[in-house]
Amino acid sequence: MLQYGKILRKSLHHLYKTPVIYVPVLVSILLFFGLALLIFLEGLLFIALFPSVMSGNIGILSSFPAMSFIAFSVAIDMIVLFCIRAYAEGLQYGVFKDVVIKGKSSSKAMWSYGKGFFKRILKVDIIIALFEAVPVIALSLVVYLGFSMDRVVGMILAAISILLMIAYLLILVFFFFFVRPIIVSTAKNISAAEIIRMSYKYSMQHAKKVIIVLLIMIAVTAAVTIILMLGGIPIGIISAIIPRMGIAGAALGTGISILYQMLSIVARFVMGVFQQIFLFSAYFAEDKN
Repeated sequence: MLQYGKILRKSLHHLYKTPVIYVPVLVSILLFFGLALLIFLEGLLFIALFPSVMSGNIGILSSFPAMSFIAFSVAIDMIVLFCIRAYAEGLQYGVFKDVVIKGKSSSKAMWSYGKGFFKRILKVDIIIALFEAVPVIALSLVVYLGFSMDRVVGMILAAISILLMIAYLLILVFFFFFVRPIIVSTAKNISAAEIIRMSYKYSMQHAKKVIIVLLIMIAVTAAVTIILMLGGIPIGIISAIIPRMGIAGAALGTGISILYQMLSIVARFVMGVFQQIFLFSAYFAEDKN
């Protein structure tokens, strides 16, 4: 049986012994900031091109050019999103694999992983997105038809559909839980469809591992969240009391609050990296049974 305590300690060890693991995550964040900037610029362009829509003189649904612009922008954003995500995941997971197996990696290797795994990850992401979207869209249509016939029928179908969606998405989480380590550890000639099949097969054969690792990751998330919430209580009290001491107190209270928010962001960032390292460590660990 896997020694999960040992895997946890090893994952924690990597957090401070191999700082290179943070580099691909930071690069990924910058890439997504680039996407956010693109969306912002699209918004500014929309305002400039369609002032009558923005002023309310013309309804947005009544303006074919405005709707076409939105549809085109959303399509471009989705393509860019999938590409950025695939490249970012290639950067991260290649480095995570190196660190877990070799104990080290490098920024040079990171860039090669982003390029090397890009197409494979993109194809896998598209397949998984289809797995997620198609049933959800189908159930949404069923609910829509239900409401078009009768409100009560629609509400019943909506409740059933929500439960089915939750159950279905949980099943997908189970099947694709270790798909990332599988992507970066299989031969280059393996197709995306075969990787999906391998992920399903692995989860079925190692169901206990999937459940235990998932529960540990949930527990870590809950623990960090509770700690941050408890830590925020005295910070909130101090930030509320200090401003009563005048302008200097108000500035100090605001500074303390901002500092704690920054520390919370860093803590969640480190937690996210730890969870991915733990996931990869659990996948590549040898089962002694």
